[in-house]
Amino acid sequence: MLKVSSSRPKSPGRNQLTVSSAAITRLRLATKEVKQGNLDVAITEKTHGELGELVDDFNHMVRKLSETTVKKDLLQDSEKRLQLALQGAELAITANDSWTI
Repeated sequence: MLKVSSSRPKSPGRNQLTVSSAAITRLRLATKEVKQGNLDVAITEKTHGELGELVDDFNHMVRKLSETTVKKDLLQDSEKRLQLALQGAELAITANDSWTI
């Protein structure tokens, strides 16, 4: 077990925050996956206390990032289709103009 103490000075009766090094390792590995572009990652094992909150926040952040990335990809695809349609319309107009001259 890895023991992490609060950054605040200890007061009598204050417990040290004890966390599992395995939970920290899972969070670190999941973070590396996201850093490499894998947004299909989540930490499924429940952890309690501040580390549990951090894991929940991480999962929420990755989920929101994934949703935003999907929306961005859809927008870019839509923009490409619109540009192709505009190019096709311009070609049709140019072809039509050349027939009327």
